[in-house]
Amino acid sequence: MLTLEVAGQPAIRSSVTLQDPAGRTLASLTPRALPGRRAAFSWAVRPGDHLVRVTEPPASIVLVWDTSGSMDAASVANLKAAVEAYLEGVQPSERLNLIRFSGRPGVKDPPAVETLLPAFTSDPARLRAAVRDRFFAKGGTPLYDAVRQAVVLLQQAEGNRAIVLMTDGADTTSRLSYPDFWRLLDRHRIRLYTVGLGRDLPVFDPVLGSSGRRLLAHAALATAARSFFTSDPEQLMQIYRAIAEELRRPGPYYLRATLSRGTGTLAVSATGERLAAVAAPGAIELILDASGSMKRRIEGRPMMDIAKDVLVQIIKDLPPDARVALRVYGHRIREGRPGDCQDSQLLVPFQRLDGPRMIARVRAIQALGTTPIAYTLRQVAQDLRGVPGEKLVILVTDGKEECGGSPSAVVADLVARGVQVRLNIVGFALADAATREEMARVARLTGGRFFDARNARALTQAIRQSLAIPYQVRDAAGAVVARGTTGQPVRVPEGIYTVVVQAAEPITVRHVRVSSQAFTKVLLHKEGARVGVQVVGP
Repeated sequence: MLTLEVAGQPAIRSSVTLQDPAGRTLASLTPRALPGRRAAFSWAVRPGDHLVRVTEPPASIVLVWDTSGSMDAASVANLKAAVEAYLEGVQPSERLNLIRFSGRPGVKDPPAVETLLPAFTSDPARLRAAVRDRFFAKGGTPLYDAVRQAVVLLQQAEGNRAIVLMTDGADTTSRLSYPDFWRLLDRHRIRLYTVGLGRDLPVFDPVLGSSGRRLLAHAALATAARSFFTSDPEQLMQIYRAIAEELRRPGPYYLRATLSRGTGTLAVSATGERLAAVAAPGAIELILDASGSMKRRIEGRPMMDIAKDVLVQIIKDLPPDARVALRVYGHRIREGRPGDCQDSQLLVPFQRLDGPRMIARVRAIQALGTTPIAYTLRQVAQDLRGVPGEKLVILVTDGKEECGGSPSAVVADLVARGVQVRLNIVGFALADAATREEMARVARLTGGRFFDARNARALTQAIRQSLAIPYQVRDAAGAVVARGTTGQPVRVPEGIYTVVVQAAEPITVRHVRVSSQAFTKVLLHKEGARVGVQVVGP
């Protein structure tokens, strides 16, 4: 792993591209992916010489200004002069759009938040024409809504992005709430330069629990930008000039490259309430082998009794809001009699877990017939019809296909038809290596896993592991470095990774640092509808 640490002042404004000796691009990152003043990321590379190319991409900037009724004549005149001077100096390396805000939500004349251009431009003439008659004092202050609109404009912009916001007061009329304003800044991390004007901003606001001036300062600080304040409107020209100089001059950058010195251990664990639909497959189907061979004894007990006890305990441990189905094969028709190879029954269709009912169904199962695995898997497609999201199927079997079908062909057909299912197979005391290899191949076709259980304890562990949530460990280019499941550690080279927990609603944990000969844990903690994330390690 090659780890690059990047720093920039006042923020990272450089794109970083990794190339091989032939000049082919292996991976690249832009300032959009590197918010803030410092960042570190790792790439998996082959040994040999590489080139790191650093460039500064064009900037997309939105100027946002206050035209609310609290702006006096002197403030309006000086603001107009400052913005027009900024536009006169626009550079070919920057693209601008413009927003003014005031009024009340729902009032159309003038709009509360008005975007003045249909697209970003570097043309001074178009910019000057757009701001004509757009400096006045009328209505309230929808400041949060104006910032949100600027973020919308910048969402698709690559390279450097910034918002320059000028206001003479705190928000009064936005639809966007105060907490959602901060969530907006945190989610998008677009640099927000703030310019505060007037004597009211330093006054404590009981609604905010702070002052307008402090709000603007903290918003700039949170986005690696700068905040300015003045009570003299004549200083606006100087402030806008300082912002323009900072945004237009080349951004200094610092690089440090290191190679991994060894491997470390990474584990993902779930704590708190049991993870259900928030962080697990949307639906789980349990399939139990009830063929006659399940009458065999292990550790003095029939395998069927062991399997039923384990399944009952697993059902008790499932979260109450899980959607679960139960299918059984080989339990109604004795082997060799007509219909034995179609003896597969959906005892409980997909529904919110009814633990006592499902446990009663499991307890009543008796081992009897043959092993129609391919036919059973073909019926699974019908079981899953109309069930949204990712599906997990867990098949517990003690033997191979006995009815001439091909489980591999059936599963390959399911995948080809776009059925979103992950099949985990638990082999219970399988007799030979060839059967184990075949079952493992069938599971892999869906991205699932095969578990080999030789006794009761191993069966319990295997079914629990099959219910674990899979995750991927990815480098900065998105390449998968390792795969694992919750509770099962993996070894990875020293580096900085993104961990993606592959749930119905994927959970992405960025900047997970793994050090050589050290242990790093990603903890998922569920409380109610939210899953909190904590990274513990070096």
